Formats: sequence, structure tokens, C-alpha cells
Amino acid sequence: MISVVIPAYNVARYLSEAIGSIQQQAYHQLEVIVVDDGSTDDTAAVARQFADVSCIEQENRGAAGARNTGIDAASGEVIAFLDADDIWLPGHLATLLKALQDDPANLFVWGAAKVVETPSSTSTEDASVSAKVMRGFLLGAGLFRREVFEHVGLFDERLRTSDDFDWFARARQLGIRSQCLPDTVLAYRKRQGSLTSNAAQMHAERLQLMRRSVERQRALKMKNSDQSKAAE
Repeated sequence: MISVVIPAYNVARYLSEAIGSIQQQAYHQLEVIVVDDGSTDDTAAVARQFADVSCIEQENRGAAGARNTGIDAASGEVIAFLDADDIWLPGHLATLLKALQDDPANLFVWGAAKVVETPSSTSTEDASVSAKVMRGFLLGAGLFRREVFEHVGLFDERLRTSDDFDWFARARQLGIRSQCLPDTVLAYRKRQGSLTSNAAQMHAERLQLMRRSVERQRALKMKNSDQSKAAE
């Protein structure tokens, strides 16, 4: 079974479309968990309209905290994520699951995403689909074996916009086996008011993460050096 975690904060007008894109996948052995992260709109009510969707309500902890809550509640051995204002494209799960099954050494895989510009609209049907395709790491375009979180850890709740970037950096530094696919599997909604639209905060956090990454690399080199000396 695949557990799908949807962190949700004040996204009542987008959530139904996100859940619908999951339900339209050809693979149906799914557990869908919406984590309402202290919303002040009808996000939880929308989630509960779906009989096969679990909804967990919590005080606001940010996207990282909502994702961590979802991981803790998930019962599947494979975990996927979808931000409540994004959409899985047809074939999303079939493509990613095949790649994960074809190479048991991969602990996670991810594909590309097309950008959907929605400054004020409520659905992708009214939105402008950009020609831009994002091939960098996006959680919503990925599929993860549960065990990878035992190696890398959960998401850093101190971060408001770059917890996914931080998690991926930690996975790479640990040498976790993964694969980037050429297939476009996600519609990534770029809208005003979303956390990722706060460019200044994201830039500041990513500078902080780069410094942390350098510090981790230095610590790892020192550890390896000490081990080499001890073995002499």
C-alpha cells in the first residue's frame, strides 16, 4: 500500500482537485492522509467530504510539521506527498512505482513537474500552463520507501519554506540511492500567497542550509580522518 500525505493550510478551494488527481490514478491501493495544519478556512470540512480520506487536525506547525505528522500516521511501506494546491498528472503513480520496483536499491525516485501559473484562480482549468518544466527535486513528484526516513530523518520543522530542500541535501550527503526520471508527473501550482512564493524567506533559508551542509561535510571529513588515524 502507498500512503499519500497532503499537508494543508487554508487551501479549501484547491483541496478537492488535489484529492481528485490522486483518486484518478490507475493504482488504487492507497491511504490518503490530509493533515490540516491549523487552517482557519474549511480545509478540514472539504477533506471530510471524501469517505476514503483520513483527516488529522493539528495546531499550526508549518508544512514540515504537517508532513511529519502524516509520516507518523502512515501505514504504507511506500510514502508519497502532494501539496494541497498541486495536482498529480495521469500515470504519476504508475511511472514512479515502476521505477522504484525496478531497482530495489533506490530508496526514492522523482520525476519532473510542469508549472501552472494561478495568481487568483481556483482550478488549473482557469490557469495558465507555463512552458517551464521543473526537473529539480520536488516532494510532490516523488515516491519514497518508508525506510529512507529512518536513514535521513524527518523534515526540519524549524524551516518554513525549504524543509524539502534540506531533506534532499541530507539524503545526498548520506549517499542515499535515488533516481531522477525524465517523465513529467506533477502540475506544480505557482500562486500568490503560498509559502514558496515568499522569495526573500526562501533565499534566506537556503543560504542557511548551504552553511549547514558545509558544516556537515566538514564534520564528516574530520570523522573519517580520525577513524583513519585510529586504524593506523
